[in-house]
Amino acid sequence: MKKMNPEEIKDVKVKLNFEIGRTRKELGEILNFGKGTYIKLEESKKGIIQVRLNDKKIGNGELITMKGELFVQLTEGLLKK
Repeated sequence: MKKMNPEEIKDVKVKLNFEIGRTRKELGEILNFGKGTYIKLEESKKGIIQVRLNDKKIGNGELITMKGELFVQLTEGLLKK
């Protein structure tokens, strides 16, 4: 089998997710959620955003705003050198 050249796949689109935390709730509680409901995150490292590629963690970052837009700045993981 031929080795894949990264240049051949660089235009393939993948799904990136940015996760701020997690929690577990009973379905009955979720069914009572409405506008203004507060949901406490049980698993969260203050200020750290998990960066996921197709649901696999590839790094961490932090939220920043520039000119009124929201960004994630990578702090560890897949960083270009």
